[in-house]
Amino acid sequence: KLRVEKGRYEAECDKSLEPVNVLKLLENTLMIKRFREGHEVTLNAEAARPKSSGPKVLKLFLASSFELKKEREKIEEALNRKNKLLRKRGFMVELLIWEDGKHIGTSLRSQDNYNLEIEQCDLFVMLFYSKVGKYSLEEFELAKSLYEQNEMPRICIFQKDVDLPKNLKKADADSRYAFLDLLAGLKHFPTLFQNEDQLVRQLEDAIDKLLVDEAFVQRLKEE
Repeated sequence: KLRVEKGRYEAECDKSLEPVNVLKLLENTLMIKRFREGHEVTLNAEAARPKSSGPKVLKLFLASSFELKKEREKIEEALNRKNKLLRKRGFMVELLIWEDGKHIGTSLRSQDNYNLEIEQCDLFVMLFYSKVGKYSLEEFELAKSLYEQNEMPRICIFQKDVDLPKNLKKADADSRYAFLDLLAGLKHFPTLFQNEDQLVRQLEDAIDKLLVDEAFVQRLKEE
């Protein structure tokens, strides 16, 4: 546009190195209206309109044991509401949970199918309470390994901080303490929550912080 307005109509093609008439090129591609010498160049309405693109998608994998089913349901409900606001900012959260079973059939071992989701996610969120099952631990180890390789996915751990069940089995209690020791060794301290509303607020805060992290946002894919 500036070259045409300044009367410099000739430019060299990067590929052929032949001279090119910029004015005719732009007119032929409908980028500008018919140009008159001495007048400002006006772009066609279609050319001036920015191309629309879909929202950036944050894929969130939610790992937890069956005992936290209500918390998972509350998160799913909250993210459905939050997405209505996020879309106005050009974002959305896609929740990946094992109940969905998107990749069932790609492996004989069900856990391998869930692990495929972790490999594709941008944020790995884990909830735990009275125990940490072997599959939850496997999911965490996979997410940690992926993060160490590529700084993705980001990882958030939430611990339900209320009295433990009185009939808690020793094996379950041991798995919980072993996981806490593992986190302590990594200097990764879980975020404590006492009820579903508090959990949702903390998770939404974590998402909001990530969506103002320019380096993180650049790695998100569009819908």
